[in-house]
Amino acid sequence: MYEHRKLRLSNSGSETLEECNFKYYLKYVIRLKPDSDYQFNQPALVYGSLLHLILEFKIKNPHLRFDQLFEDAYFTIAIERDIPNLSEIVDQQIKAKMYLHYKDFERFCYMNRDSLSFICSELDIQSDDSNLIVDTVIVFKGKWYIIDFKSFSENLYKEEKDKDKTLKTLTLMPQLIKYAAHKKQIAKMLNLDIDDFGGIGLMQFYKLKNVLKEGQSLSDYVKEVRKRLKKQGENRLTFRLIVLNKEHIEHNLKNYLYLHAQRMQLVKELHSIGDNLKIANEKIRKNTHSCINKYGSSCPFFSFCHKRKFTDKTQAQVFSNDEKVAIEFEELTF
Repeated sequence: MYEHRKLRLSNSGSETLEECNFKYYLKYVIRLKPDSDYQFNQPALVYGSLLHLILEFKIKNPHLRFDQLFEDAYFTIAIERDIPNLSEIVDQQIKAKMYLHYKDFERFCYMNRDSLSFICSELDIQSDDSNLIVDTVIVFKGKWYIIDFKSFSENLYKEEKDKDKTLKTLTLMPQLIKYAAHKKQIAKMLNLDIDDFGGIGLMQFYKLKNVLKEGQSLSDYVKEVRKRLKKQGENRLTFRLIVLNKEHIEHNLKNYLYLHAQRMQLVKELHSIGDNLKIANEKIRKNTHSCINKYGSSCPFFSFCHKRKFTDKTQAQVFSNDEKVAIEFEELTF
């Protein structure tokens, strides 16, 4: 029975719960296999996964060069994600952008070599009710910070030049607040002084619009991008590090702890249903707005709710605000 095992909520589990309670039930309670036509092949998600792995491997093995890091990251995704058309998604354009991020990350580390150090990479944290993985912890000018890697559209930089707006955005990110809630445990694991905790932050990487031209080398591509940025008056790296000091997060931390307690109660209720699908269908809330995500891909369990494959040509009945809405689904190719 579920009462005899500890229920922990991971970042991905928490996000799934927010998307759709029923999706969480199918994925984490009865562990339903994804639909046969479901594919994790959105370029944006592959981009972020590649970037995370390259940075993770670089922090763990500072001596490794880009080609080795890129190859290791590529094959890690190929093995763990099982994406048949990965070679088509990860083309030379993606490789060029990864190389640019890699060079700028190296440059950033060198520029701050006297005041910056990376303490860990992919730190696994388990508490009574959470299972988290922290991208990295850094020490900067005597203070230590919990850092998460994120990739964004280049336009985000222009939209968030207002520092107050950016800080407000960060305070609303529950993942970062969740890390802050475990700062004492992190300090103990890494032998850090809790009094030296500086805060939480993001290392934001921008997906640039520059295209690698035919025959152009990676080094020439980097020079071209930097030339364009300088011409635009944006003499910057392709990422920025922005942090929230601990004073900024105290109020949001209290809100997070309250909401987390509510989520854990819901998780216990979902697990208590077990494999009783009749009760699950009657009691668990379904969010039909998450059946198709912003990339145009389906929920992994689309066929379970809609009684057909996502890629089938058919007319489906979708319920929205308790009203039936007929939507014609065209066959999609990926």
